Amino acid sequence: MSGPIAPEDVIAAAGFVGVVIAALGYHAMRSAVATGPRARMRQRVRDSVAQVGPAVSAAVAADAAHVDTGSRLLRRAGGGNTLAVQLVSRLKAQAEHMGGPAGVRTIALAAVLAGVAAIMLVRTGGLSLWTALAAAPAGAGLGGFAAFQLVTRRYRTRFLGGFPDALDLIVRAVRAGVPVVQAIVSAGRELPDPVGREFRLMGDALRLGLDQQDVLEKASARIGVADFRFFVVCLQLQRETGGPLADTLENLSNIIRSRREVRLKTRALTAQGRAASKIIAAVPFTIMGALQAMGGDYMEVLFTTERGQRLLTLAVGMIMTGLVIIARMTKLED
Repeated sequence: MSGPIAPEDVIAAAGFVGVVIAALGYHAMRSAVATGPRARMRQRVRDSVAQVGPAVSAAVAADAAHVDTGSRLLRRAGGGNTLAVQLVSRLKAQAEHMGGPAGVRTIALAAVLAGVAAIMLVRTGGLSLWTALAAAPAGAGLGGFAAFQLVTRRYRTRFLGGFPDALDLIVRAVRAGVPVVQAIVSAGRELPDPVGREFRLMGDALRLGLDQQDVLEKASARIGVADFRFFVVCLQLQRETGGPLADTLENLSNIIRSRREVRLKTRALTAQGRAASKIIAAVPFTIMGALQAMGGDYMEVLFTTERGQRLLTLAVGMIMTGLVIIARMTKLED
């Protein structure tokens, strides 16, 4: 007759099951992304660009080769440090553009608090001070990245709220015989921020004589919204092939409003599940805090013993994995 099951075997089995579940979830998410709306949108854009003609295809290939050559030269000349500095500078500039000085301060504060929290968590687990100091940059990076995502998400949500009005204004101007460039300038002057600011930047660049395609591509990369990318593609195709631009932009405005309604409806339908997941994830920490406040030694085994630390790490990892999977399942892809 076999003896009792050792705790190490239980932890190993639980870890194996967790790895299998994580692998299946990752495969499911990859499949959903590969067949999702974003992938179909990219395929439609590629098909539309392919129909424009060999001239556009040659221009796109030349731009891609130029960007690839520039990237290789940058890697050879500057090395990893230069790329890292440029990446940080670009993220800082984007944070200032989307959130202003308050957004940059929010990101910096979140990074500092996350780094301090990482040090306290590692020290609470009984690890050395050097390990805690090594974990601080990782925690600060995660906290700053989360705050950066929050700032950009808020900015893009505000942009999507006023973007259909900008399209309607451009449609009325084009139907009245106003050129597209002048319509963009008028939209930047009439609409509130952040939509007005983005269109003012585009209008100023176009009035200085810069190429329309380059200005629109830079604005699309700066804003990072799929609906604005539709607008850019419509203008590029109309410029190359012609056609009723006003009708196309009017249909695009209706589509964007429909997408926003579907997005809001999705959030409303999944609100209960998202709230329940957060409450369930907070229950273990609430119980741990209550037991620790009672003054007993119930929780010391999790922090002072090796088995307890493994169990605590496994529990935190499973909770975070569950929250990430639920967030991905309840998020409407662009």
